[in-house]
Amino acid sequence: MMYVAIVDSIRRIYSGELLDKIYNRLVIGTFLIIPLVFYDGMKWSFHTPRYMLLNILVLLLLFVHTSRTRSSLNFGHLDFVLMAYTLYVILHATSSGFGGDLYNRVDVLVYLIIFYVLVQQLNTHTTSQNEIIAQVFIIISVTGLVLAIYGILQFFHLDVFRDSPYPSAETRVIGTMVGGNSLGIYLSIATLTCVYNLHYSKSRLRLGFFLSAIGIILWALILTLSRGAWLSLLVGSMVIALSRIKLFWNRVFTRNISKASALIALGAILSILMWQAYELNPASVRGRFFVWRISSHMFLDHPMLGMGYGRFEGEYLNYQADFFDSPQHSVYFNNAGNLKGASNEYIQVLVENGILGFALILIAGIVFFSAIRYIISSADQDEKLIFKVLLAILTTVGIHALVDEPLNAPAIAVVVFFSLGMISLKMKNNIAAHNKEYSSPKFVFQKSFEHNIFLRVATLIILLYGTYYAVRTASGYIHWQNGQALAASNYWMESIEEYEMAHAILPRDAELSVRLGSAYAYTRQPERALELLLASEGRYNDWNMHIVKGFTLMQLNRLEEAENSFKIAIRMYPKLLLPRLWLAEMYLTAGRKEESISRLNEIIAIQPKIMTAEAVSIKEDAKRLLRFVEDEE
Repeated sequence: MMYVAIVDSIRRIYSGELLDKIYNRLVIGTFLIIPLVFYDGMKWSFHTPRYMLLNILVLLLLFVHTSRTRSSLNFGHLDFVLMAYTLYVILHATSSGFGGDLYNRVDVLVYLIIFYVLVQQLNTHTTSQNEIIAQVFIIISVTGLVLAIYGILQFFHLDVFRDSPYPSAETRVIGTMVGGNSLGIYLSIATLTCVYNLHYSKSRLRLGFFLSAIGIILWALILTLSRGAWLSLLVGSMVIALSRIKLFWNRVFTRNISKASALIALGAILSILMWQAYELNPASVRGRFFVWRISSHMFLDHPMLGMGYGRFEGEYLNYQADFFDSPQHSVYFNNAGNLKGASNEYIQVLVENGILGFALILIAGIVFFSAIRYIISSADQDEKLIFKVLLAILTTVGIHALVDEPLNAPAIAVVVFFSLGMISLKMKNNIAAHNKEYSSPKFVFQKSFEHNIFLRVATLIILLYGTYYAVRTASGYIHWQNGQALAASNYWMESIEEYEMAHAILPRDAELSVRLGSAYAYTRQPERALELLLASEGRYNDWNMHIVKGFTLMQLNRLEEAENSFKIAIRMYPKLLLPRLWLAEMYLTAGRKEESISRLNEIIAIQPKIMTAEAVSIKEDAKRLLRFVEDEE
């Protein structure tokens, strides 16, 4: 009997049955693992472990896929356009010499595209495509509920997983995301999947569970204070209910005058709601408009090709400094920020990849809407609903992308690329099944081939190396985070030890080099500090970097260069106090008393956006120094 069982197991593995199940479960499990995992001991403690796990999961999927007997790849028009965009981004980033940072690295986009291709290799013979999507919807609903409960606990100061301070934001309710906006959009997606599950709940227990889940998720969504997520959920819900809305509209408003009156009333209601949303946090809205204004200058300087993938962060402060050079723009000083993105996914694409990159995204959108329209029009009632929910999810993310960069969050990105992959797969399956011409040719590329031993060995090596690289990189980020924590507590020598270990693992990370250089500067090792700071220029840009560089040059008695660095920092963020204080001290030492007094008076007069303990201390130092200078006179 044991012999028969062993032979049967080998037969099942060889036939691909077991591997198909493993593959399907790995894809479905991604939607449980990625949203929930985080480790506070890593730099960017929410995103970083997800990026590491995404890399490993994609490579594991690739290995399991090549362990199957054969592949049948059909690349349709949507696949072709998305891969063309990825290739454009890779070539553009390579030619510009800039690969991006943790939030927008090229390799993250590449892994997501590979994931998009691999989800289309799901075995839909034993488990239908619709059943797989329905299982993913259940996972998203459950993870959304878990994140909502966690967010509510955070609101009541009951976070048992995270001891370090929360990021400066409108709300504490961030779940395991970077901020309230990221959590808000994920909860919006989870609400839509809960509605789908509620529709198919046959037992009272299941019905009660999903009703309760919707209530808890919406409660947490309100606490995120994410106005973009509310708007996105509203539009996404309307996508699902569009046919019923049309039916209701045509039944109730039968005459043109009643339709016009209803539209005017709806417009008035929407205007009031938008005004109320604005009133919740006017500074946030004004800040976004300011960022978009600066971003428009960046786009106009590089309209066709853009400035390069990942270069927004490195160039934004330079453009902000140029903007503040005009005295009439002083009214915008409080809007100054040190940003990683444009707070708008579409503007980000235009700035970094230009009109050409945006055109590829636009073409992908046109192909996508043509495909989803064809799928929904030819589907039965149950299938129509499932693809309406996928459309609603993508619409929700697309609307939110107008005021944020939701694809920076891996938990949201995997949902988006899975949804696109499922729609592309369904489109190609429909064409093959019904022998209908969607366009000519049917597929851009078709290939069927056996998986030989060399391919399996190659993907195994890639998996092992990728896992090793991800784990090693993770350890580098842990040392980095430890260094930051020690530096914040003024344990500079200990922080240098941690930074050095991180730098040995992540030698090309410019921000890390600046952090290490800063630690050297504050421990009076200016030569080593300046070497690291200069090596980071062009790859990382931050007003703190220029402040530290000025301080380092002061120690080396290169006062003219130090003055220039301090002035660059002030140009970038005109309300900075520390560089003004050091400039005043330099001027006083050089006998330039009038300039010193002018800088000290500026420090006293400036009202920072946030009056921190450090700002209060600098202001007191400025007052004491000013009294000293005046007493000498």
